[in-house]
Amino acid sequence: MDITRAILYKYPDAKFSASGFDYSGLHWLDVRPKPTLKELQAAYKEMTELGIDPLKGADWEALRVKLNQSPIFQKIYGLAKESSAIQLAFSMAMQVVLVTQNQESLGFYLEDLQKELGSNLSQSELESINSILKECGFNLTIGAGSNA
Repeated sequence: MDITRAILYKYPDAKFSASGFDYSGLHWLDVRPKPTLKELQAAYKEMTELGIDPLKGADWEALRVKLNQSPIFQKIYGLAKESSAIQLAFSMAMQVVLVTQNQESLGFYLEDLQKELGSNLSQSELESINSILKECGFNLTIGAGSNA
């Protein structure tokens, strides 16, 4: 069972983080009570039977692919291995892309990621991220002195 998809099907606007696909990796951050494993299994079964996939947003999928394939995000992956603060900021930004798909939240977490990376990113690398965001139809800009 894919825990993230089950949650998004049953609670589309839930606040959570998931480490892997297992219930034990679910960190519930929402104000509502954490769903039980049985509830999520039932939701996943129903979703599968109906042929619904809550993670199939074309714009967000394109963004995820482009970010993952970009040299700048490969650099960020490497930096994240050396710093837990960068790893957390990067993880939160990618979780927005993969899970919550909220443009306002993405801007916030990209700005947070930029702060954690500090001088590790050049202006051309920031422009590369902005180019990917624009190409995928997102009205967000990150960079020195700008608001995401």
